[in-house]
Amino acid sequence: MVHSLEAWTHHEVGAIDVDRIDLVWKAALKHGLTPLSTSQPTLKTDDI
Repeated sequence: MVHSLEAWTHHEVGAIDVDRIDLVWKAALKHGLTPLSTSQPTLKTDDI
């Protein structure tokens, strides 16, 4: 879903490219996607 919203050619599922984890996480938050639960505070879109 995020790859389509961002017009990326790589995907955020399957094999993980560890160099893109932060990029994908921030893009997901930017588009309103959030984790169901977390043990730590979530990053707010203002922090991006």
